[in-house]
Amino acid sequence: SVLHSGVQVVVVGVRKEKGANVLGMTDAVEKAVHHLNETVLADKKLILKMVYDQRPYINTATHLVKRNIMIGGFLAICVLLLFLRSVRTTLITGIAIPISAIGCFIFLWLLGRNLNVVSMAGISFAVGMLVDNSIVVLENIDRHRKKTGKSAFKAAYEGTREVWGAILASTATTVAVFLPVIFIQEEAGQLFRDIAIAITSSIFLSLIVSISVIPSLFHLLYRKKNTVKNGHLQKSVVGSFLAGAVLKLSTLCMKNAFTRLATIILFTGLSIGLTAYLLPSAEYLPQGNRNLILNILIPPPGYSVDKLKSMGKNIYRATEPYFKEDGKDGFPQIKHMFFVGGDRMTLFGGISTHETRARELIPLFSRVMGSIPGVFGVSIQAGIFESGIGKGRTVDVNISGEDMNDIIQAAHTLFGTITSKMKNTQVRPVPSLEAIYPEVKIIPNREKLAANGLTAQELGIYVDILMDGRKIEEYR
Repeated sequence: SVLHSGVQVVVVGVRKEKGANVLGMTDAVEKAVHHLNETVLADKKLILKMVYDQRPYINTATHLVKRNIMIGGFLAICVLLLFLRSVRTTLITGIAIPISAIGCFIFLWLLGRNLNVVSMAGISFAVGMLVDNSIVVLENIDRHRKKTGKSAFKAAYEGTREVWGAILASTATTVAVFLPVIFIQEEAGQLFRDIAIAITSSIFLSLIVSISVIPSLFHLLYRKKNTVKNGHLQKSVVGSFLAGAVLKLSTLCMKNAFTRLATIILFTGLSIGLTAYLLPSAEYLPQGNRNLILNILIPPPGYSVDKLKSMGKNIYRATEPYFKEDGKDGFPQIKHMFFVGGDRMTLFGGISTHETRARELIPLFSRVMGSIPGVFGVSIQAGIFESGIGKGRTVDVNISGEDMNDIIQAAHTLFGTITSKMKNTQVRPVPSLEAIYPEVKIIPNREKLAANGLTAQELGIYVDILMDGRKIEEYR
């Protein structure tokens, strides 16, 4: 029994093939759904609705990373302007960010990777590092020009030639950290390959930009300026104060052996202490924030289809006010709900009108489940790496033995112990803590089977089809 908005429905699931683009596939499915609703289904007075769509979640994550990249780039430019105190030099240095970031798309394309949330996160990580090489080159060019009075061309050439070996070594050490990840074939490689490609390629391109684009732009902008004059930004009090404070602190730390030792002990202690204090709890993969809450129900054994259907309608009646009003009792508005009642799995799922607030519906659904007599269950948010229903962040405890009654008794004890000792967890017995499931035992009469031209195996197949359906074959 499957209900959607309290109405009996037939469910059609669509899964993508390996390597397929979710956004493109969903667009094609949506187009096909509209076509069917306007043609074949309209003639039969039926309608096909898309209940769950991953595009909003993917687009939200993509927009978040894009925004972080823009904010990171903007903050990097602001820091450059604060310390370089020159609009021209800031623009020259800042040009390395878009060139390197966009240029890494070529490497992603050459290696057959897609531009996705993971690869974009790699670009956002690297934004702050993309200007490092350019700053070193530009500062050395500026030093040559101010101290020796060289022309813009000569200062750019000699300043770049002098430091290119150093920035090559610096870039190589950074690339050496991420490059091996690209060639790892295990799970770590599959998870972090896009990040490694994005960071490695963008930092490598920043090296190329620093020894080619930066000196060229410096010559282009300063070739007609023979004298070096400090502008208004060069006289900025903030930049001078910060630079002076850093220099004084560095001088104090390096004053003598005692201050050097004290500095090492102080910063090492602070690093260890803050790491221990701020270290968050660890897990293998992130849960994500998908707009889908699954509520797995465990009803008493032997519920009929009508009883399960009645349970689903009661759940809809209990949650109906939250479909009509946003913010009722502090819960976000429910957009869609579906109920599935069967022998193997009974559950209902909810989707919020707010793409990022679905998790707030868990207390509401837990309360609804707790109000159903004889039924208990768990309410979980579907994870982005989840391979099965309720399998995202679980620990399985298996109990085996020779006597079913002993197994069930042990399961009862374990269920109560886990529930009392682990307060922030939800426990679900699979399949149940009961031993009273209805059972049908069929003993064939071989004489009557032979009279009807049947064998015991054929009778078993017919009973299997009538009772629970039978898998005929799988095709790919």
